[in-house]
Amino acid sequence: MASRAMLVEIKAGSLLMEWAYKEKMQGICIKTDCSIFVQGLLNLDSVSFDFRSALYDLLSLCPTFSYVRKSSKSF
Repeated sequence: MASRAMLVEIKAGSLLMEWAYKEKMQGICIKTDCSIFVQGLLNLDSVSFDFRSALYDLLSLCPTFSYVRKSSKSF
């Protein structure tokens, strides 16, 4: 079963993406320390099915993205 914290993080990302899409923004930055969230964005097959459907919704709004590894000073 998917953790609620993870699903909340995905939902927050989805809401942010929906807002950015409506505002016609070209790019946004989502900061997260959740490795499952990042892994799922990079490869849906790497996470459990429960997370996949939520991540799929997010990725449908933003089919391309870049991942920047967090440095200790960036957060």
